[in-house]
Amino acid sequence: MSNSPNQDAALALASIGLHVFPCNPDKTPRIAAWEQNATSNSLTIEATWQSSPHLLPALPAGAHGLVVIDCDRKPNAPDGIESFHSLCAERGIDLSSAFVVETPTTGLHFYFRTETPYGNSSGSLPAGIDCRAQGGYVIAPGATLPDGRSYRIIAGAWDAIPTLPEALAAFLRPKIDAGITQTARAPQ
Repeated sequence: MSNSPNQDAALALASIGLHVFPCNPDKTPRIAAWEQNATSNSLTIEATWQSSPHLLPALPAGAHGLVVIDCDRKPNAPDGIESFHSLCAERGIDLSSAFVVETPTTGLHFYFRTETPYGNSSGSLPAGIDCRAQGGYVIAPGATLPDGRSYRIIAGAWDAIPTLPEALAAFLRPKIDAGITQTARAPQ
């Protein structure tokens, strides 16, 4: 283990075959072409985080065949978690096997697998809920902000991420210009 929880998180993700890239503490990508330059190479990860341990590891969602439903919980704004649970209850969407990450602001990320290249928007989801998919990214579980707050898995497992339910997919818009979907490239 290193002295950087962010390096440890990045290495743990790489060890299960996920490609990561560094983001600044404000969640903006630290590198250009982040989707193409995400890596699972442990030497590259170690070099990146040893020189900048405050960087947050991020995952290119669509490149891993993921759709991440981002439910925000912010003051004076719609409660995305409450809205998402209501939507799922209305549509009979079972979240019992969901892979869920709690964000530092008490929001939730719900991870699903898909082969459809969905875009990054709320689609027709209720206010307070966004979608991260093809061409989008999320800060990875295990990432720790400079103030000590972190992204942490609260339900599910990486090897059991459920398929995006059709009833939920109906609210998302496929990415029109997706063409050939990109996959995270293997390290050189």
